[in-house]
Amino acid sequence: PPEVSVSTPADAATLPAAAPKLSWTFKDDGSGKQSGYRIELSKTEHHRRVAKLPDQVSSETSSLLSVSLRPGRTYWWRVVAWDLAGNQGASEWSSFELTR
Repeated sequence: PPEVSVSTPADAATLPAAAPKLSWTFKDDGSGKQSGYRIELSKTEHHRRVAKLPDQVSSETSSLLSVSLRPGRTYWWRVVAWDLAGNQGASEWSSFELTR
């Protein structure tokens, strides 16, 4: 499967309350480029309730979050990405906190 890794923001980063830009790297095992992705968000480090944002058909490796996030709260996120053959990989979870 493809290898997907979080690039920015760095884990445990503190960000301004505006919509954060998330980015990642996609390294395929030879079957092609990234053809789509999905961002997953959680409010807890145990990821019991995960919000799965809509799938995106795109080779882009960054996304501005367009969901309402509360300042002063920590969020965990990861990206699941796939290639044209349907092979998918997921990054490790990473966190960020929004300033008040």
